[in-house]
Amino acid sequence: MKGDNCVPTAGAYSRFIENVIKHLDLLEDMFANLRQKCYAIFPEFGKYLAIDGKAVPSYAQSSGDKKKKDGTNDLRGDSDADWGNHGHFNKLKEKVKVWFGYTIHLIADTQYELPVYFKVTKASESEVRNAHRMIDEISDNNPKILEKREYFTADRGYDDGKLIEKLEDNGSSHVIDIRNCWHTLPETTIPLKTGRRIFTSVPRDSMKWEKLYDMRSAIERVNSRLDNMFGFERHTIRGLKKMTFRVTLAYFLMLVFAVAMAETGRPDKIRSFLTAA
Repeated sequence: MKGDNCVPTAGAYSRFIENVIKHLDLLEDMFANLRQKCYAIFPEFGKYLAIDGKAVPSYAQSSGDKKKKDGTNDLRGDSDADWGNHGHFNKLKEKVKVWFGYTIHLIADTQYELPVYFKVTKASESEVRNAHRMIDEISDNNPKILEKREYFTADRGYDDGKLIEKLEDNGSSHVIDIRNCWHTLPETTIPLKTGRRIFTSVPRDSMKWEKLYDMRSAIERVNSRLDNMFGFERHTIRGLKKMTFRVTLAYFLMLVFAVAMAETGRPDKIRSFLTAA
């Protein structure tokens, strides 16, 4: 037994990751193939979708901020990451989260709590603008996702008239909370055709709306597994390509595990990473 001598060095591991990143498109294709398997295996997979953004702070400094003793840039900084902020609204006040790093824009199935589509961007990029891009990309390259889904859920950060119109034109009933709905407004008449944010196919005051909107919490659990199961809470990843690779690998493994559990007769264990072994 050679013991620790059998363990690859840190440099060998880094070179291996660099080689894998060169073929990230193959990993993305494998993710897409597994997603297709999920549609075949799980009843109503893709019917209930939600979108949300996840802040991923970088624990490196900006490459321009980190200096060596001689005043030159320290290359250990993160030159791809930047500053982002996200406002959380409630009836009392607005809370703003600020971080340096990246944002994961995720569309997930809220019934099975599995990823369906995602993008990784710098922290400063808008969640709503990326939602538009993702819907357009899905419509062009993965139309089956839009054909299968019936409900699309998001928090009030995605309350954008053009986004809602795009979702409804693609045949989806949107369940998106409305901004500033607690303010007292003067009485007015709003034409149905121009009030698609307000007049929804699922009435906002119905139990169905409440049940569908509560399902949105599933996407938060998907993202929390990145922190708890895949080490994103305390990571040392620097660079957009490496971050995209690690996120793609994590979501890929979520689908691998779910499909494996279903095919071995344990569909109730598709999210139980620790108890299924």
